[in-house]
Amino acid sequence: RPLEAASPEANVAITRARAVLDARAGERVSLAELAREVGISPAHLQRRFRRVVGMSPREYLEQGRLARLRQGLREEGSVSRAVFEAGFGSGSRVYERSTVLLGMTPGEYRREGEGLVIRYTVVPSPLGRLLVAVTDRGVCAVSMGDSDDSLVGSLRDEFPRAELRRVDAGADDW
Repeated sequence: RPLEAASPEANVAITRARAVLDARAGERVSLAELAREVGISPAHLQRRFRRVVGMSPREYLEQGRLARLRQGLREEGSVSRAVFEAGFGSGSRVYERSTVLLGMTPGEYRREGEGLVIRYTVVPSPLGRLLVAVTDRGVCAVSMGDSDDSLVGSLRDEFPRAELRRVDAGADDW
């Protein structure tokens, strides 16, 4: 929630909590364990973290795993290796949730969207331009930037083999 101001002490605690989570990427970190390391109660940490970051500590860890999965799928020799290196315990769980996580299968992501049609739109937001891109399976990209060209360029860089189609009609429904 970047438009909302947080108290300085909330920012310090949450900054410390994020640093702990980032340092222990790929590990399971319980709320109680994180609260001990930060020095506040689990319930207080949960509320503050959600208020400042906009998601729970668990969701924050999940987003980190997803970012590592995306990077691994681009760089690793196999989908299985990328899945495990990202900190997911089971490849089948990633495949079960791939439409929610990636908007496509891990193999399709690894092949840079080859054979897929990705529809996208760019709309104004209070923080700049917002791009949302979808496949027939789900959302595959959400990004913010200063210009439509840079956002579309980043989408093309991520999925150079996909067919990109701008769709503005009905974008408000997205």
